[in-house]
Amino acid sequence: MEKLHSETFYTKMIEIEKVSLSEVDEESFGFDWENQKLEIIDDKYYEAGLVNISKLIDVLTNLKENGANYVACDWHCDHRELDVYGVKYRPATEEEIEQFKEKQNAKKETDRQAEINRLEQKLKRLKDGI
Repeated sequence: MEKLHSETFYTKMIEIEKVSLSEVDEESFGFDWENQKLEIIDDKYYEAGLVNISKLIDVLTNLKENGANYVACDWHCDHRELDVYGVKYRPATEEEIEQFKEKQNAKKETDRQAEINRLEQKLKRLKDGI
C-alpha cells in the first residue's frame, strides 16, 4: 500500500447517479406564463435558481441509500435545472492505484510515439524539400 504521506494521495470517485431537479415552477402558485408578467418584489436574486427543498431532500436520501457519500451540484442556467451527482468517494485501493498508473504510462507512451511519428514525417518533408 502507498504510504499515506507519500507525494501523491490517490482517491477514487465512483458516480452512483445523476439527478436533475427543475427550478421552481411558478405555475404551481397560479402564475400564467402566457398572460402574466412575473415580478419578484424582494431584492434577493440567486444565480443558481430555486429548487424545491422536499424534492432535494428526497434526491439526497435516495442517493445516500444507493451508496453515495458525497454530492456535487451544477446549475444550468440555460435549462434552469440543478444537476445533483451522487458519488462514492474514498481512498483508492492499491489495485486501483496500479491500474491508474498503468493507464497513465500507456498514454504517455502512445503520446510519445505519436510525437516521434509527427517529427519523423516533418523531417522527411524537410529532407525531400516539400
